[in-house]
Amino acid sequence: MVANDSGRRSEASGEPFPRAAPIELASEFAKVRISRDYGANGDRLAIEDVRGGRTAYLDPLELEALVWSTHADLSNLLDPGQHRWT
Repeated sequence: MVANDSGRRSEASGEPFPRAAPIELASEFAKVRISRDYGANGDRLAIEDVRGGRTAYLDPLELEALVWSTHADLSNLLDPGQHRWT
């Protein structure tokens, strides 16, 4: 398999995987851009804080952990004073 700037290539055809347009989600508190990243050892989700310019990458295991998390598990992450302004 060959990787390049346009993303991974299909092992079967050698053609680049198509790039989907990023999705932007916004509320009064946050604005993020979500896209699929092919640049690591496996596919992962790229989540960019549009206002702050920071990007986090989550692999499938991390995403599954989020699915099984409760709101109480995430409460410290939702407090901007804990991370964003320090």
